Amino acid sequence: MRADLHNVSIDEGLARHGLCGQIHLPSGRRCVRPHRHAGPCHFVHPADLDRLIPDSPVDSQAIAPAVF
Repeated sequence: MRADLHNVSIDEGLARHGLCGQIHLPSGRRCVRPHRHAGPCHFVHPADLDRLIPDSPVDSQAIAPAVF
């Protein structure tokens, strides 16, 4: 089990699928690179996760849009 799952900036569903899951808090985008990847994160909008990751554990309908 990953020690960082208690962190609010990690998407638990993505992390449990072996992905980084880091959340860019201002935008709500999630990193879809593998856990402990080298280099920068690749952030994707939650609405695009279903298209990029089959059986995505993120419910994009439940995620509130970021307010700027």
